[in-house]
Order: sequence, then C-alpha cells, then structure tokens
Amino acid sequence: MRTKFGTVLAAACGICGATLLTIPSTAFADTPLAETSSEVVYAIDTFASPRAVKTAEDLAGIANGTWKATRRSGETVTLTAPDGTVTTLAAADSSATSVMLPINAGGVWIVENSKQGASTITVRRSLDGTLGDGTASSPAKLVDSDELCDYGASANYMFVLDDSEGLLESLRLPEGYCMEAAGDGMWRLIASEGGCLYKSAAIAYVADSVQEGPDRRTKTHDALPVAYSGDNWSGGTAAAATLTFTSPDGTSTVLERTGTGTLPFVFNRPGAWMVRLEMASGTAFDAEVSVIGGFVLIVR
Repeated sequence: MRTKFGTVLAAACGICGATLLTIPSTAFADTPLAETSSEVVYAIDTFASPRAVKTAEDLAGIANGTWKATRRSGETVTLTAPDGTVTTLAAADSSATSVMLPINAGGVWIVENSKQGASTITVRRSLDGTLGDGTASSPAKLVDSDELCDYGASANYMFVLDDSEGLLESLRLPEGYCMEAAGDGMWRLIASEGGCLYKSAAIAYVADSVQEGPDRRTKTHDALPVAYSGDNWSGGTAAAATLTFTSPDGTSTVLERTGTGTLPFVFNRPGAWMVRLEMASGTAFDAEVSVIGGFVLIVR
C-alpha cells in the first residue's frame, strides 16, 4: 500500500511549536503522486483556546519567541492586552510569516488575525505578583480552571473570575468545597453539602410569567420594571448594558446602565413599544410591549 504525506498549514493565530505531528493520508487523491515520498515533519498547535500559561518557564518562552502567531500575505495580526490596549504586531503589507508575542503580564490576552480569527491566551497573575490575597479586600483574580486546586485554596478563599470564555463552567474546585456568590462579582469557597457545586443567597424578584417569550401586553400603570444585564446575567458588575425604549410614534429613549438589575420605566402612551437590551459583547435582545391605556369599549 502506498501512503502519501500531506502538508498542513497551522491556523494563522495558532501558536507554533507545541506538538510535532506526522499525518499520513490516503484521502488526497485516488492515485499516488509518487511511488514513495520522504516523511514530512511539521509543527502544529493542538491546544484548544484559551491557551493557559501557568509557569514562569512558559511565560519566558513566549518572550524568547517559542510561541509565535503565523500569518500570510495581506493578513493583519493584533494583540489585545488585559487592559484593553490593542497593538498591531504585523500589518497587512508586512512580509513577515510569523510574529513574536510581547506577552509579559498576567491576565487575558487575545491574538487576532484579520482573516483567520482570534485565539485567547491566559497568563496567571501569580506570575507577575497581581493575583491577590484571596480575601474580601483583595480577592484572587483567576484566569484558568486549575488555579484553585493548584494554589491549595480552602474555606473562605475569595476570588473573581477574569473574562475568559467558559471559565466558570470549567473551573475545578478543591475536593469537598463549593463556591457561593459573595456580591460584587466575587465568589467564596465554602464546605460542600450533598455534592453542591454552586450556591447563592435567596433572591426575591418579580417576574412576568403570564406569557411566553419576551413580548408583553400590559396597562400603563401595571408595567413591571425592565430587567437588564451587561454580561448575560453572569453576575459581573462592570459590564455595560444599554436599554432603548422606542415609543409608538418612533421616539427613542436610551438609558445606559452597568452590571445587572431592573429599571422602572413609564410607558406613557398606548400602543406598541419596542424595548431593546444591548450587552457589552454586542448581543442584543428585543421585545414588543403592547400598552393598553385609557377606556376601551369593545362592541360585538
């Protein structure tokens, strides 16, 4: 049996040098391109995003060029730092085939290629001394799922989760502990009872459960407050949320908020109102509120 070896290009935002693979393939064509071929070895990053930097050696390796972002002609590569600063590493007219990543501090970094997409790199804040003490006044700032276990965190350890996709769902908890919401985006480790993983205090709220979906029909004096969240109700306090109320005559009222809460609003005229919630990520939800006002006489 003849076996051919194909050349695979790593994704443009891949970090090269992680794994060496040789992949034989019989799917390129029905007929071999040659009777025999030499083995082809190439580098490809097989780690998923986000890519976690957990040791000082890994961080130093980035600075030394072990990890690079690859690019092709016409592609722009940018790096977004944890504080939101965006640096262009290679412009579209650059001739470079790969660029070094000047990652030198803890937090969440995003490498983005204009055509190939983005990749997230998390760097533990323990590597640059900005982790925090694990107390209410200085909660630990976590960026990857293994930190609580690696640090040996125990009861009453206070922490916040950085903005890394899927971190809450993948977070590993020390055996025998669960996490409870502590307010202001903080979490606390407490002893687990009955296998509980997450716990929060009881919350009383008013909800309209009469109708399905976001659309509502109400009277002017019966309208409930409008709920909002800047991060899809994940509990953060800093994410921006924008509520836009458009009246039946087309007049719009825009209200800016942060975090999560409810907002009383007076629907001061009957008719169909459009209510839009836009979150910090750009995700938006729309609802139509049909407001009934005044005296209505139905004749049949």
